[in-house]
Amino acid sequence: MFQFDKQNGEDVPITLIYHDDITAVVLAKNLQDFIFRDLLEDLTNMKYSNTASGDLKVNSANILRTHRKYLKHSQVEKLEEIYGRDVFEYIETTSTGRELPLEGLISNDEFKTSVKTGDWFRRARQRV
Repeated sequence: MFQFDKQNGEDVPITLIYHDDITAVVLAKNLQDFIFRDLLEDLTNMKYSNTASGDLKVNSANILRTHRKYLKHSQVEKLEEIYGRDVFEYIETTSTGRELPLEGLISNDEFKTSVKTGDWFRRARQRV
């Protein structure tokens, strides 16, 4: 949801409010950064992503083409760099110790690092 009570200038945070819980998490400082975050997260698991059916390279190019106007130049460059990679397999260990075989253009670890260190996520991931 847009959290207008936390607006900072033109930035209106996008917040995830959990059902049946009293917590919420700011996912991105604005819609632009949320779109970028969502596009990145989609690349962590190609088996279940929106780009999984059909040709990955064609689908990725089409998604970037339709969303480019909403992104910063640095975000477009990052996505183009990632889209140029080969899909790879990796194992994700859940909090219960279960190992999940996944395949993607980036790992969940790289996604989490991008979320934590990217300029576009400086205010994100804070508790509301």
